[in-house]
Amino acid sequence: MNPFTPRKRAAAALAAAAVAVAPLAVSVAGTSASAAPATQAGNYVDSGYLQSALGLTSAAPVIETVTYDRFQWLLQQPGKFAFLVGDPADAGFKTRAQDVEAAAEQAGAKKVYWFDPNLSGDAVVGSTTEPNLDIRQPSGITSLATASQTVYGYAWDNLVSYFGNGLKVTITGGVGTESAKVSDVTTDPTVVNDQGGTGVNGTGALYDYTGGSDATATDDYFFVYDKDGGSASAPQKIVSWVDLSKESDSSATKTDVATAIGKAGASSLTQLDQFAFWKSEVNSKEAVQEQQRGLDPAKIGPVLGDADNASADGGWRIQQITYPELVHLLTTDTSKNAVILFGGTWCPNTRAVIKFVNQYAQRNNATVYNFDTVLDGGTVGGGTTSGTNPLQSRNNAWNGSTQFANPSNLYGDVVTTYLKNLATEYDPTIGSGSVTFYKGGNQAATPLSVRKLQVPYLVGYQNGASDNPYTSANGGGVTRQWIQQHTDVNGAPYYTEYMSEWYYTHPEAGQIGLTIPSDAAIWATVNGALKTFKWNTDPTKVAGYPNTGTDADDSSYLGGADTAKVTYTPANGSTAATVVAVSGGTVAISPSALTSALAAVSPKPANLAAARTALLAAESAATPNSSLISNLSTVFAAWTVAQTRKSSVQSALGDVQFGLEAVNKLGTFFGGLSGSRTATAALTGTVVKAPTTTTPGRYKVAVKVPAGQAKATGTVKVTLKSGKKTKTVSGKLVKGVVTLAVPKLPKGTWTVTISWPGDTHYAAARATGTIKVTQ
Repeated sequence: MNPFTPRKRAAAALAAAAVAVAPLAVSVAGTSASAAPATQAGNYVDSGYLQSALGLTSAAPVIETVTYDRFQWLLQQPGKFAFLVGDPADAGFKTRAQDVEAAAEQAGAKKVYWFDPNLSGDAVVGSTTEPNLDIRQPSGITSLATASQTVYGYAWDNLVSYFGNGLKVTITGGVGTESAKVSDVTTDPTVVNDQGGTGVNGTGALYDYTGGSDATATDDYFFVYDKDGGSASAPQKIVSWVDLSKESDSSATKTDVATAIGKAGASSLTQLDQFAFWKSEVNSKEAVQEQQRGLDPAKIGPVLGDADNASADGGWRIQQITYPELVHLLTTDTSKNAVILFGGTWCPNTRAVIKFVNQYAQRNNATVYNFDTVLDGGTVGGGTTSGTNPLQSRNNAWNGSTQFANPSNLYGDVVTTYLKNLATEYDPTIGSGSVTFYKGGNQAATPLSVRKLQVPYLVGYQNGASDNPYTSANGGGVTRQWIQQHTDVNGAPYYTEYMSEWYYTHPEAGQIGLTIPSDAAIWATVNGALKTFKWNTDPTKVAGYPNTGTDADDSSYLGGADTAKVTYTPANGSTAATVVAVSGGTVAISPSALTSALAAVSPKPANLAAARTALLAAESAATPNSSLISNLSTVFAAWTVAQTRKSSVQSALGDVQFGLEAVNKLGTFFGGLSGSRTATAALTGTVVKAPTTTTPGRYKVAVKVPAGQAKATGTVKVTLKSGKKTKTVSGKLVKGVVTLAVPKLPKGTWTVTISWPGDTHYAAARATGTIKVTQ
């Protein structure tokens, strides 16, 4: 990401890949009919990290990892939460974590959130073990300079300030912005979050810095937390706790953990899923940054809503992961694509597309794993894209004259080991186009450099894969990526990464209305031709539009009361409609005129939002509607909105086009992954009421899909045939089921054929069976 820098539309686009689907084995009314099984590579779901890291045996553990920023977010939410804090490298922690898992399951707790304070997780990348980044003991982070160690210590102090005693944290730069920074931490005995006395195997407060330090800071803990616990005068945010570092017996540990859970009540423990986190953080940070830019969040609207998590569409598909989880994902052998999104809630360019990444992941039944190269999620280090933030792993190892300021080895080792063939906009041969790092954080090693990606950055990955549609050099595991490829005059490839803004990827009439300052340039597209106008402040110029007065650059002029009309003439020759008007110094969008322009498109969306939805659907369909795509794209090209940039007002036409193209090309990306539509479990037909020669019947069709996945949609067709006689009935699935009215039928054996074309999630299916009509 380059902060606040949306891109102009590039000329080239990636080609979509066709996805083949096969019929399934199905059954009708108890009679099965087999067809060739679907060949379905699918999209990779990494479900083994906790088993690998902690030795858990459950296929669906109660324990769930949380990143730094998600942990901090949970600490600010109402409810009672069960937390586990510790590092697998700590003596005995893995065994104690297994005890916590067993006790929590037995007690009926639904979720225990595990935060590993070692931000590197001692992950093994290739044959290299990454150095520890344990924020509990920053002086032990010997791979980084002393100044950086201080910032890592601040990261821990920032967390403790929510539930511990004696720490006062000063945050500058603005909470909820990319500049948020813990600038100072002091001891203050008046800061009390935990009255103490609640430990199961200890006494006093869990974390107490009132004496200037805490000797138990590096211990591992299980605790139940309630931000509203106690009272304003006597807060008791720690409901109960167990010092796992003092436990040596599994039986006793399980008993103590069960006791701690019992004090809170297992049924009262709160669960907040990934979607709750994304919705809260994305919407709040977007609103803050829009206000900073003088925009009205109420006009632009929130990025995410509950509909983005609808179970009928497959729920929320983007899962934030920690660094060791990323490495585990990259090192797991698989023939399937793992979809990885680099970016964070702090990044406006990521927020611009996060909704649509989720939509396409839903349509293609994919899980998207999100890793933020900013290890604190942009809450502590300040300047998320700044080279001075030691929590940004994508920085160069050296910060100016400061040696070993940043943990660039985390980024560099992953890219050179697993993502060697990634394509980025930054040119590694030019200035800031690369990241310099020391392999494994070894300060005595020879420095290396690697391509620098910008976020959002979306790739399909297969461990060990060498095919690469972007460059033949080096090989690597990137099998597909969401980027624009171009060719320079010498035939060499170069790239444009997608970076836009939320109001460019979902442009709506009335979002942005601006008064044009004196002599500001105005760019507008009139029937596909780019024109440049200037507001007329010179009385010697002739007023009116079109205008006969010109200057050296042959720009037209607009008078103070004049109106410039940007029109759209549909390809079918319908009457042109004014989409954008410049009048009296104000750029405005006419919703009614826009509707008129869109009405010439078939099918006819009611507004720009509906047109965008139609375009997405047209592109992601099994057989893309190229005519509709072309018409809708023309409509978008005729639409203009204004924005403030520096001291002038420019049309954001190029930015809108680029933003919409970024969204649309997600369809190309996801559609090209193996397994874009998954196999259904079974297509079944059941006679609810048998038809006779005198009375109609009812026939139930169900499309069974994997548990927890989106229900099947679309229209089912049932054909009944006996000799030369044929009857056909059809109906739409509701939550994967439809009951059809079957007409009365002559006696005999009727062959039943069920046909379902599939939907955006699942492959088509077909089945045959029989119905005997005996009376």
